[in-house]
Amino acid sequence: MASKIKVDQIQTGDGTGTIALQNQLSGMTGVSMPAGSVLQTLSSTYTGQASGTTNAWTLPHADCSLTITPSSSTNKILITVNSYMSSAGNAWAGIGLFKDGTHIAQNAETGNQIATSGGTGYLTSTDNVHYQHVIQATPFSYYDISGSTSAIVYQFRVRGRNSGGFWGVNRTVSGASDDANMAPTSTITLMEIKA
Repeated sequence: MASKIKVDQIQTGDGTGTIALQNQLSGMTGVSMPAGSVLQTLSSTYTGQASGTTNAWTLPHADCSLTITPSSSTNKILITVNSYMSSAGNAWAGIGLFKDGTHIAQNAETGNQIATSGGTGYLTSTDNVHYQHVIQATPFSYYDISGSTSAIVYQFRVRGRNSGGFWGVNRTVSGASDDANMAPTSTITLMEIKA
């Protein structure tokens, strides 16, 4: 049987005043939570491998995508992505954050620079001989205003620098995820923060 404590009044330590209990924890809702409180957390982990040579933004896997329904349009969404990538073919691999299909959290593109949220180093054909077993971590975070109380889809996508540039997620250029005892997983996490 659950225990309950019932009191008529709680006094301060020196006995000169009383303490009012304004909220019961069991009845607390997102509305009554203080600003900065975490209202919900979602996370997805991609344990497989994906690769390609396209220079178009590509969703590696459905596990690289999450849908969240904010409780308020003014609340913030903290997005954290921790991805492991490799690149080759005289190019690099870039990673981008997308909100309902729109690329966010990136610099403006100028000239032949492609805006990304992170990426691998540029590897030449000579580098490939030495780094074909290298996977690079590409973590980043972004603080977004939800702007809606409808479902929002956040996802990270990847691309190569050019059509001949190789990109890989959770795998090396050589094609194995366990080279040099590495078998990484990539994750995306969403946290709704009360404004």
